[in-house]
Amino acid sequence: KDDTYNDTKGLPKAILDRLDHFLTLENDWDGAGGFPISPAAIEKTKIVLQKSLDIPNNKEGVLPFISPSPEGGIGLEWYPILGKELMISISPDDNTPLTFLFDKPTSTGGILESEGTIRDSHTLDDLLNYLFDKNY
Repeated sequence: KDDTYNDTKGLPKAILDRLDHFLTLENDWDGAGGFPISPAAIEKTKIVLQKSLDIPNNKEGVLPFISPSPEGGIGLEWYPILGKELMISISPDDNTPLTFLFDKPTSTGGILESEGTIRDSHTLDDLLNYLFDKNY
């Protein structure tokens, strides 16, 4: 596979329809001054979603909850394994890297939280692999 992951033909129609709907949201769509969702955010979202379906440990094809953000971007939230969650924020512009928050349970009953920036596809791959790995 090449590193751009522009092939999004494997995404379910319902997901593509939801993303298309986001493009119809106008200024103040949330009643609190929300900006329209940017086409750049939609395209980045499609790439992230396709990568998540390509992860070998994601055999069930788990997709995240997808929501528009008031800044014109998109939020993605996965909860595939009890106690684990990954939230990715996709900004409305092409130049801002993705950000993430990853939670996983610890052996002592706590939660280990990490957050950061996703600047390349390898970091995204690592996060998605950890998310769907039942042994991690």
